[in-house]
Amino acid sequence: VLYSSNPYGISNLMLDGNNANNTSGSCLIIQTFASTFRDLTIQYSPEHGVITTSVTANGSNILNTVPDNRFENCHFQYNKKCGVYGKDNNNILADQMFLGCTWFANGQSGFYQVVAERSAGFVFNDCRWYSGYQGDIDASKCGRMNVTGCNFELNAQSAPNTGAVFASLRIRTASANGTIAV
Repeated sequence: VLYSSNPYGISNLMLDGNNANNTSGSCLIIQTFASTFRDLTIQYSPEHGVITTSVTANGSNILNTVPDNRFENCHFQYNKKCGVYGKDNNNILADQMFLGCTWFANGQSGFYQVVAERSAGFVFNDCRWYSGYQGDIDASKCGRMNVTGCNFELNAQSAPNTGAVFASLRIRTASANGTIAV
């Protein structure tokens, strides 16, 4: 999806990355703000299921920010890297909301099911995580993150036995005044 300066929505859609026959690529790249994604199934991507980013392929940034996207009743499953990957180099990715979403068996290539490189204002409400290979949420540069009514089951169970510690929820703040509600 090319960058859009206007909000849009996608609903009632399944995207299958066919990772049995494809070695690269993600199912959906989002570079917009205040858009709604409802009743999507994103599965079998050879890389990430969904990437939300303000960074273009050549490393430059798009002109606007990418906050306030909303995911409702979306399912991310069997993606080799993350189900959802949020990347930002200039602190303009924020305020992503996930309501009633599920993640199942993502991260088979050593990734968490959700990675947010800047997770200020992220909300996870009534979400479910199952069978994550490395763990479920790895959020860095946190501020105002809210995880409520969520369920983490059988996660980080299949991680390689290398002596490393894996966690269902890994949250790192950028400053001492970051607030997190779990």
